[in-house]
Amino acid sequence: MRESNKKHLLATARLLGLDPPVIERMERSGEDEAHHGGTVDSRATLDDVVATIDSVLTPDERAALTSVHDATPTPLEDAVKLLDHKLIKCQRGLRALDSFGDSVVVILVPRPNLASFDDANRHWMV
Repeated sequence: MRESNKKHLLATARLLGLDPPVIERMERSGEDEAHHGGTVDSRATLDDVVATIDSVLTPDERAALTSVHDATPTPLEDAVKLLDHKLIKCQRGLRALDSFGDSVVVILVPRPNLASFDDANRHWMV
């Protein structure tokens, strides 16, 4: 991993509020932790995104998304915006980052860090 990429991932991990031991492991290994989201295909549906983040949702977040259902095909960008809107009263917002391949990283970001996260990742936002 190039040093600049590692610095970017570590800065993003800090904005996500990952625990210091997790960040220390990342500093040593360069590996990311999947406690705040996951990866979906670039053609993913709303249901695919919900399934990907389901295991990291808090009870409040899960309740906010219970009525979300992909009745019609929704472009990934629109699906993320809809889900983020549904999560507006929750502690985290949803973002999607381009992975420069056929996949997209969907990630739940603590609300106090959203502006900083969006600024730091503005070139990779989907």
